[in-house]
Amino acid sequence: MSNQPTEPNVSTIRDAARPPVADRAAFQTELDRLRVREKAHTREGDAIAAARRRLPMSKSIRRLR
Repeated sequence: MSNQPTEPNVSTIRDAARPPVADRAAFQTELDRLRVREKAHTREGDAIAAARRRLPMSKSIRRLR
């Protein structure tokens, strides 16, 4: 028996990186859910940007030379 570490099987590593196979209906369902989340994320980012634009301004202390 050897104490040397065994290297993982290359096909096992390659297969682990692949997403599971699904039918078109399951894929479309997950895609629709993801789009809802993406749109909510975009709206939140837009709201944050709008709030940033509404922040009060201050006069710059530094003068241009």
